[in-house]
Amino acid sequence: MPPYLSPDTRHVRIWDPHSELVRQVLTELGLKPRAAYSGTWVCYAIWHGKKAELSSDKFGSWQLGVEGNDEVVARTIQSTLARGARRLWKARAAEIAVAREAEQFSLANGFPKLREVYLFHRTEATLAREAPLIQATESQEEQPFGAFAQELGTQLNADLERRSTAVYHGFAAVGAFFSALEVWLDACFVLANPRPSTFAAFASEKWRERFKAVVDLQRPSAKRQYDTMLTIKEGVRDRLLHGLNKERRIIVHLRSGAIPLDHDYLNDALYNAPLWAAWEPISDALQAFDTFDDWASSESPYAEAWSLASSGFELPLSGPWRERLMEWLAAGSLEEFQSMFEHESRYRDDLANSKYEG
Repeated sequence: MPPYLSPDTRHVRIWDPHSELVRQVLTELGLKPRAAYSGTWVCYAIWHGKKAELSSDKFGSWQLGVEGNDEVVARTIQSTLARGARRLWKARAAEIAVAREAEQFSLANGFPKLREVYLFHRTEATLAREAPLIQATESQEEQPFGAFAQELGTQLNADLERRSTAVYHGFAAVGAFFSALEVWLDACFVLANPRPSTFAAFASEKWRERFKAVVDLQRPSAKRQYDTMLTIKEGVRDRLLHGLNKERRIIVHLRSGAIPLDHDYLNDALYNAPLWAAWEPISDALQAFDTFDDWASSESPYAEAWSLASSGFELPLSGPWRERLMEWLAAGSLEEFQSMFEHESRYRDDLANSKYEG
């Protein structure tokens, strides 16, 4: 990016309106934003006598810097672009509705980032769980009882902290894994030929129906993975992230102690579902995730969907990009299909660099 403003210029990041709408507004204003890298853009302009620099990132936000950090001019630019984006959106609302009805759009692909989150928390959970316990320096006989009790308390508290840290990171890992799994299901839908339904109908289904729509459960390996993931989803993931479908937790105080239960207010059924924060369900889930990863990344056609999701490229429901994907899918092996993403990545980088240098 060529220097335009002084290094001490403050750049403000803005999320609304979306950077693509801002780019189109700038183009209509005749300011010609230039392609930068990986689908981003940069634009230099003179606004009310002040130099201004605008640039986007890959996540839909954009940055604005004004010569001398002039806040009045910065607010003027921001409001002008916001008004232009609203007008642009209204003018294209009918066109957008037609494209949506015909499914002429692509799906955002957050799979790589969600997998990074999953792997980070998984690693942290495993490290915390495997951390060595604090060892006693002296035996009980070699120290007074009070000192021994204090040391024992220190060991138990350290062990509790270690277990809690492992479980907390484990909770996050489970949530991130299933979020990434949602994107993989979308990738399976994109590559399905023929598709099981419209995407609107597919997206509105419950998780189990979407899984069954794009994965052939007649295959024993697929059925095993589905059963395992469904058990973890309902028994671990949903309890952690959603509770039990609007059910209320109650505690019944009996002579023997407090008993945690769940009250289903639809049919007044009572059943035991204790509040838990144990490592064992998390550990079992993480091991099952490893098995699922091995299966989904190696068995066709699900491995192709895994490769598409892992590439980070958008998931197209129509258009030239989907046509290329389907050609690759029909032309060769899984290895050849995976190698095409490397070519596509280089092609897009070269295209962006040529636009930027031009």
